Parts: sequence; structure tokens; C-alpha cells
Amino acid sequence: MGWFIYGLLMGGGITVLAVNVSLAWYVWLLIALSLVMFSLTLQHYFGSLKEQEPTPARRGALALGLPALALAIAAIITALV
Repeated sequence: MGWFIYGLLMGGGITVLAVNVSLAWYVWLLIALSLVMFSLTLQHYFGSLKEQEPTPARRGALALGLPALALAIAAIITALV
């Protein structure tokens, strides 16, 4: 149920963004890649915690989350310029 709600929130956010903002194709690509990376980060983190593996959960969150954050920041900066 949590992933369904997550999908609704992401889909709704992208729809609102697509209707109200005109962005270049590469900004949309950066946004899509960052959302995929954030989704992978959440899946890895909570999956590892469910398997009682807290250390790999934190390491995976850093390994997947930091590039996702960098892509999101790049998308925001590119969209504002």
C-alpha cells in the first residue's frame, strides 16, 4: 500500500509540474533519473532493514541517495537558469 501511495504522489507531482512549467528535455531527463534513483534508494533501504541488515541499508542509502540528490540539485539548478 505504501508503494501505491508513493506512486500516486510522484505521478501527481509530475502531472502538476508538466501542466504548469515548460522545461527542456534534459531537465525532464534529470528529474526522471533522480526519481528513479530515489525510488531505488527507498526500496534498498527499507528492504535491507526488513531483512535485519542495518549497515548495508545505510551504505546503500548513501551509495544510491547521494547521486540521486546530486541529480535532483542539477535538475533544479538547470531549470532555474
